[in-house]
Amino acid sequence: MPRSVFVWFTVIGMAISTTVSGADLAAEKLQIHPHVFGLVTCWPSDSEQPVVTEINLDAVSKNRNQFDMSAVKTRGTWIESTSEHGQGFERYRIVKSDNDQMVVEFQSNGGGTYTSVSTIEFVIEQREFRHNGKMVSRRTLRVVSCETK
Repeated sequence: MPRSVFVWFTVIGMAISTTVSGADLAAEKLQIHPHVFGLVTCWPSDSEQPVVTEINLDAVSKNRNQFDMSAVKTRGTWIESTSEHGQGFERYRIVKSDNDQMVVEFQSNGGGTYTSVSTIEFVIEQREFRHNGKMVSRRTLRVVSCETK
């Protein structure tokens, strides 16, 4: 009989609890503000991306101005955030989850008729770096690949 595990964790300042079987534990969805993936991509007219290849998720969880999780909603399989004026959106859905590596489809619309679509593959890992002269350990999202359709 498969073993079930009760899971309680906090991701980007949002508490999540659920019961999952051992096999499903690695595929458990993470709640990440869609704007995080917006930092990776760039304007459709730009020729080079990803723009950002590593994001400090601990800093994101504390920055409520740019990454307000209360504005993030789940609509079906999409995790979505609308602009302040309600005219545009950034959203993503998980396409693949394989142990430490995830792939999301990210869509962005500034309020017009064009929606950009990107596939972003990433890992979340602990990383040490120097901050104000001291070594600190932070959770980071590291981009493995980025493809715009």
